[in-house]
Amino acid sequence: MRKKWGRRVIDDSESIRICSNKIAVYYKLKKANIPMPETRIVYSLDGLEHVADELGYPLVVKSPNSRFSLYVEKANNFSELSTIVKRFMRRSKAILLQEFMPTAFDWRIGVLEGEAIYSCKYLIPKGGWRIRDYVGNKKVWGDVVAIKLENLPKKLKKLAEDAARCIGDGLYGIDIKEYCGKYYVIEVNDNPTIMHGCEDAKNPEIYEKIIEALSN
Repeated sequence: MRKKWGRRVIDDSESIRICSNKIAVYYKLKKANIPMPETRIVYSLDGLEHVADELGYPLVVKSPNSRFSLYVEKANNFSELSTIVKRFMRRSKAILLQEFMPTAFDWRIGVLEGEAIYSCKYLIPKGGWRIRDYVGNKKVWGDVVAIKLENLPKKLKKLAEDAARCIGDGLYGIDIKEYCGKYYVIEVNDNPTIMHGCEDAKNPEIYEKIIEALSN
């Protein structure tokens, strides 16, 4: 945690800057050899079809400053892809294309000062493919299933902690896909959601750990 004017903070400005830009996060993780879905960054429509063919359909299209599944869409063919990319490029000069990994849930591991402090599964809502999705024109959220840290696979816990350290020593929510028996980091989020009865359900001591980190 960084200090300014003698005060400790959890969400330091550098972490916010990095996590607010998925391209910056991608390069931080890539430099540390953190496993991620195959990803390409495109700056124009030139060569878009070739890049998409390399990744294969369907693929995920992300704007660098997307949040809560906003500006994160799936393209099933080149026609859909070009339409999404054109729309996204009205608000960003660069777009991320990412290999699609269908799963029933995403792991969310909360990491503070380089150590995991809580874990849960964010279930994909029925009929959707994102945690926050639209099914039948209705916005739906997947359920949260808390998991005791002691029950986490060691490789999963270590991956989350390694990914967090690539960004800093604050509080992060690491989103991880478990696909074909392997783990892949999808996102590193600053200021992760912690709701009573959800993320804290199996690890209620997380509040003490956050207070301790701020007071030390």
